[in-house]
Amino acid sequence: SWFRTIPHIIKLPKRYVVVHAGVDPTKPLLEQTKRTLMYRRSYDPQDPEETSDIPGYLKWYEHEPCKELAQYKIIFGHAIHEHPDVAHWAISLDKGAVYGRGYRVMLIDTNGEDTFHEYPTDTYYISSHSWRNG
Repeated sequence: SWFRTIPHIIKLPKRYVVVHAGVDPTKPLLEQTKRTLMYRRSYDPQDPEETSDIPGYLKWYEHEPCKELAQYKIIFGHAIHEHPDVAHWAISLDKGAVYGRGYRVMLIDTNGEDTFHEYPTDTYYISSHSWRNG
């Protein structure tokens, strides 16, 4: 029940914005839908409400953001990336912890340089079963 109380958009210092999965690059922040924020992976201009990973389509962060979104750096998860900097306006924190690939943390220093830290995980989840990895 606690998860249901968390906002879908969290604004942080230094114009960072945290969302679960992604955004529609063509819409201002306050026009994003809950479905997009929770599930967005690719972006299909012909079907902007489609949120799945569509083969052959660019990821949402590979598009240039609209003017209003361009003022932010979007921090997201939901899609595994080896490195955090996936675009000039997007940061991926998902390293694949759910599969035992470690997790990534971003420390925002309001008076200096932000840093990333990565840590190993030894447990991952498949369906409702917890498994040990190594």
